[in-house]
Order: sequence, then structure tokens, then C-alpha cells
Amino acid sequence: MFGKRLHEITKDDIERLVAEAVQEDGEIEFKETLPARKGRDAWLDGGDRIGDRARNEIIEEVIAFANAHGGTLVLGISESDDKPARAAGVVPLPRCADLAERLRLQCRDCIEPQVSLLEIGAVIIEDDGSGVIVIRALKSRMAPHRHTATKECYVRRADRSEKMTMREIQDLTLQVERGLAAIDSTFDNRSRLFVGRLRSFKGGGEHAFGMCATVLPLEPIFIDRVHNNDAVRPPSQRIPASMGNDGRFDVFPPPYSLNWRPILRGSRGVDSYNSYEASAEVHCNGIIEYSYLERLKGHDPLQLYPSWVMGMMANALYGAERFRRAAGVPGVEYGLEIAIGNLGGELPIGGYVSDGFRRPFGNFPGGHTVFPRYSVGSPEEFQSLTTVFEQDFWHAAGLDWGDAIKVDYASVIPALKPQSEGT
Repeated sequence: MFGKRLHEITKDDIERLVAEAVQEDGEIEFKETLPARKGRDAWLDGGDRIGDRARNEIIEEVIAFANAHGGTLVLGISESDDKPARAAGVVPLPRCADLAERLRLQCRDCIEPQVSLLEIGAVIIEDDGSGVIVIRALKSRMAPHRHTATKECYVRRADRSEKMTMREIQDLTLQVERGLAAIDSTFDNRSRLFVGRLRSFKGGGEHAFGMCATVLPLEPIFIDRVHNNDAVRPPSQRIPASMGNDGRFDVFPPPYSLNWRPILRGSRGVDSYNSYEASAEVHCNGIIEYSYLERLKGHDPLQLYPSWVMGMMANALYGAERFRRAAGVPGVEYGLEIAIGNLGGELPIGGYVSDGFRRPFGNFPGGHTVFPRYSVGSPEEFQSLTTVFEQDFWHAAGLDWGDAIKVDYASVIPALKPQSEGT
């Protein structure tokens, strides 16, 4: 269950928690019901609001997880008398889908700053719509967070959530700043390597261009063997897309027929010829990178296809999703950085076609263009992220593009298909 996306969790997964008597710890917390100051919370008896005590205790748990190492809170699970407690039974909560939505709004309004990597979902257990609520909060890069009602910060210690001391708040602030600096440094190093490869590849030639997409996890994850591991090898997939009334076409990275070799704690595939070099690599720490370099050969002009750029981005997103699932941490946020280098000469931009250069829409500027970094959340957000990047791409070229493309991510990530279509 803990390696699944929330919308993939089933009744069987919840019942397995009880069957296996899963124990509370620093990253798992169970609550049988909504706590109340006196008697029962009004929601349990058909009321339309959640009591203050239930709201506050649930939000405290969410904050504690976000300020520590992340974790999962499951509402509707009774606990044993063991210390730490274990899952003992399923106690479905009424109108759990509505309850999940109310809790999502409460967390949005009562946590400062907002926890961006927060998932809240309902798992229906009974025919009347009752069930359990699963709340998953990842370790936050915006920590420390506090409760707006109590003005307190909380942190997870073993199987308990407790108030943070001022010293702990200060230490956590410095720790988060160091983590962000390390992420910046990693992206900057990858960018410098790309620029160096492009300049070396151009050599004394007249014109060369390159593009690079790098994704890296924003929290530590690790798989000890990635070479010859098909589960995490970066994909080179033609992904169906559409735009307005232009019908369907594919987005894809430049043609890759990669020859894979191990590298230090990673794997790298290269396809090179006289006028181009394509590569992809994956590292044990979850970094995935695609790059493509091309230089002028003879008198044929160089051309930049949007299908290549968008295809490289789409495959990077797909590759990140595959890696974090294989690592058992599907909720870990990734960062994405895309760069395009153009050394010498005009670089015409073609149209969205799969197998030819339709007509130039303009030229991509010279020099090294690094796009703003993008946050890679759940696959459900991939299309909106694609739209943002596509707009950035055209604006970087000084062009105002109309229709946005729609990439069919569900064709490569079955979990995105509606339930009626199966998996």
C-alpha cells in the first residue's frame, strides 16, 4: 500500500494493514475515529462540519510528518494496546469521500506555509460510502510548518507527534536551506557538463545545437543496481499527442538506438554518428538525464523540432515516475531542468510533425537558454506541467503560440486511465 499512489489503494490494501498488524512508527499513524472534546464528533452523526479538536489533531499529525521525514496517517483504523500500537481493525467513517475533501480544505487553510506535497484520499469500504481516509505528507522543502490556529510547529518523534522547541525550529530552517543549496549545486553542475559537451562537440565547426533534460529527486532515494535494470532504464518512447484540429502525432526524443554501458553508480547509453550524439543516463540516486547534440554537416541547415523537445521532456517525466515507483516512494517530488544551446547560425523551429520538417515558425535564439526549474509531482499533473513548459519554449523563441498540445501520458502510464478503461 505504501508504495502505491493514493488513487490505486484498494479495500484489500486496507484490510491487509489489519491482517499483518502493521505497527505505528515514525512514518505511520492510525486513528480509529475523529476525536472530540465531548462525546462524538458531529460529522459521525450526520453533521456537515468537522469539530475543532478533530481538525487540530489531524493537522498536527500532517505538520509533524512534513517537518520530519514524511509519513502516512490512516483514519478509520482501530489500534491495539501494544506500545507502539498496531492496526487492529477497520472502522469505516461515514461519507468518507466528502470527509477527505473537507480535510483537504482544512489542511490548505490551517497550515502555514502550505504543504505542497500532500495527498488526501478516500478508500470506500462499505456500500453506503463509508470507508477510511489516507493522508500522505512528504518531507517538505518549505519546512518548518506551523498550525495557524495554535501557532505551534510539530515534529514526528518515533510514533508520536510533539511540539517543536525554538532550537529545533532554527535547526530545521538551516537544514532545509542546506538541502536547497545542494539541489541548486547539482543542477548547476549538470548544466555546466552539458555546455562543455556541446562546445567540445561543435569543435571548430560553423554551427551546433543541443538540448538537455535533467530530472532529480528532491529527497534522497536510492536503488543499488540500475545498469541492465529495465524497471529504471530511461525510456525512449514515442508518446501520442494532439493539438487543436491538427490530428494526432507523436512526441519523442531524437532517434535513439542506445548502446548501454555501466558508469560509476549508474548506467549510460550513447548513440553517436558523425553529425550527432544522443545519450541518456540514470544514476542510483535517481538522477535521469537526456541529451542530444547535433552539428552542421555539409550545407544542410540544422533544424529544431518541437516534437523532439517536448518528447524529451515527456520521457524525462515518465522516467522519473518509473524510478520513484521502482524505489517504492511514488510520492517523492522531482525537479526538472531543461536547457537548449545554440552555438552559431540561425536555428529554425519546425512544426509538430512526426516525420518531417513542415515549415519554420521562427528561430531559436543563440547562446545557452536554461528554462525555469519545474516541480514534478504526481502523473496527474504532467499535462499541466507540459503546457507550462511548452509556453515557455515558444516565448523563449519570441513566438506567441496558440493551441497547446495534449500529450497522452495515459498511453505509457496505465494508472492514469479511467477505471472504466481498466489498466
